[in-house]
Amino acid sequence: MNHALDMEVARRRHLEGELIRAEEHQQRMLGRNLHDGLGQHLTSIALFGATLQQRLEAQNHPEASHALRIVDLINQANDMARAVSRGLYPAILETAGLNAALEQLADTTCQLRNVACEFRANAPVAVDDPLVAINLYRIAQEAVNNALRHGNASHILLRLDETESTYRLLIQDNGSGFDLAAVSHGDGMGLRNAHYRADILDGMLKVSSHPCRGTIITAVVPKKSRNP
Repeated sequence: MNHALDMEVARRRHLEGELIRAEEHQQRMLGRNLHDGLGQHLTSIALFGATLQQRLEAQNHPEASHALRIVDLINQANDMARAVSRGLYPAILETAGLNAALEQLADTTCQLRNVACEFRANAPVAVDDPLVAINLYRIAQEAVNNALRHGNASHILLRLDETESTYRLLIQDNGSGFDLAAVSHGDGMGLRNAHYRADILDGMLKVSSHPCRGTIITAVVPKKSRNP
């Protein structure tokens, strides 16, 4: 019976891992379409608008300022599309690794949300397993979103470290915090998703939070997952 139970647990974990991979593949494709499709289209429109604005300005046409305003709005829309694309799937995760992706997450949070968000690492951490990398990134992304949306945090710290056998991701904020017991019986979908992602990696997620005292979320996962 124990062997059968172990086999069933392993089978379910494998299926959960496949579902995560399928979801991330879909988000990757959507993110690329936004970046390469819509992003390039908006860039072309902005260039055309800039050319029109210059011609109107050369003719001292009063509508030149309106054309310039349209170009500004298009560029803002392009920036928003790129931000959404990075949120769906950070291409930098594949090209430069988890360190760079977390640093970009911190920088984007600073720029778009106007809060102090920093990434720290004693040394570059090479996460070779794509499933580990994307799930740790998603845990950090969810924690940052929760700190901003629910905690009204003004400072967020992301930290990635490793030992010989584990990766350790820490997200700390100075927000309003929350009652863990209340969240566990309420909506708390983001927190449950984070636990779920850590579990898929055979890891653990620890949450420490108190009202008005901020939140600390720590994910520790083994370097070699038992997932097939």
